[in-house]
Amino acid sequence: MPERIVDGRLDDFVAALKESGGSSGNRALRQRLAWEEEFYWKVQGRLIEKGIIAPGRGMGGSVHLTDRLEGSEGDHEPETQHESNRSHPPAFQAARFAGIMGSVRLARAAAMRLQA
Repeated sequence: MPERIVDGRLDDFVAALKESGGSSGNRALRQRLAWEEEFYWKVQGRLIEKGIIAPGRGMGGSVHLTDRLEGSEGDHEPETQHESNRSHPPAFQAARFAGIMGSVRLARAAAMRLQA
């Protein structure tokens, strides 16, 4: 997917997140944007790299706006990250998170099969 397409949708992502009050679950935000899952994760990863959003917790994960977007000086560091994430670049963190969520989905599917 061309980088300019992803970059062109950053504003759409941020606008949808603002409409959600500045934070949202990934699933709800992706549905609000009506984007394919792979595309959503690429845009989300780019915004994390830029320090505009930060990942949160939740069943499917969540994101929230950082103070970098709120018109503050661009010279400060993004929000402090959990100690286990400090040594990895944001793109790696986003990719790792997407991999974890894929594993969670597989585990849920297996559990559903066992219940049936």
